[in-house]
Amino acid sequence: MPLISVSRRTDIPAYYGPWFMNRIAAGYCLVKNPFRPDQVRRVSLEPEQVEGLIFWTRRPGPFLRHLDALDPFPFYFQVTLNAMSTVLEPHLPPEDESCRQFVALASRLGRERVVWRFDPLLVTDLTPPAEILSRFSRLCHLLSAHTRRVVVSRAQLYTKVRRRLGQVAGLKVTDLQAEPGLSHDLLGSLAEIAARHGLTVYLCADKEDYSHLGLNPGRCIDPEILNRAYGLNLKPPRDRGQRKECGCAQSVDIGAYNSCLHGCVYCYANTSHTAACQGHARHDPRGEQLLRSTGS
Repeated sequence: MPLISVSRRTDIPAYYGPWFMNRIAAGYCLVKNPFRPDQVRRVSLEPEQVEGLIFWTRRPGPFLRHLDALDPFPFYFQVTLNAMSTVLEPHLPPEDESCRQFVALASRLGRERVVWRFDPLLVTDLTPPAEILSRFSRLCHLLSAHTRRVVVSRAQLYTKVRRRLGQVAGLKVTDLQAEPGLSHDLLGSLAEIAARHGLTVYLCADKEDYSHLGLNPGRCIDPEILNRAYGLNLKPPRDRGQRKECGCAQSVDIGAYNSCLHGCVYCYANTSHTAACQGHARHDPRGEQLLRSTGS
């Protein structure tokens, strides 16, 4: 029985909730291999065939009405809330609305089953370290009563991400992966701020060990959250399909790349916002797959 990731590749709770609930009712969905489009996998969504559901979202509000229907499943949510400039996050709700949605979700599920992601740590002239720390401190104050953990990660500047960032006029980007001193100071300060608010910090998929600063190795697909919340004893293996630094447990992702409409400039899951809009246009809430095949 697998853990189901809903989804690293796109924001299903924000944009594709009706499709997901239709697939829950049907008991299965079809998932295309993003690297081998000719391979399509049937994934059971029958409660007795699923170890748990892990949701990823930036905008949980549209999905709140579906929560009661998920009672047969163990599940938790990861909610990304960065409150960056609209230059970098152009299609997200304002900070106060994002916080309201976070709190509304946590009020339904409890602190244990809502994980805050302050991710990625992107240092630019729009988001210098002092601004990042100020923003993080403000959000800690607003969210710490509604979650127990926060996940951070140093931005991975993939080629397509660098290209999009380069299209933002005058934007200068600092690669934290190449700046160990800056990384040490920034991560240490984040850990200190989080500790003052009673939050535990997890660092996602990093080659360096920052445990001496108070950051724990991250595990976004974390069966221990479900074990504690539901009294389970899940012990899935590590997901070898992720980067070797990733501590995530093995899961099946049912999303699709190039389909999230948030338009975040640093996103690895979209080639471009245009490609994401084209992908979304191929969505059928009644379909077996999230996106129809091109030409169908």
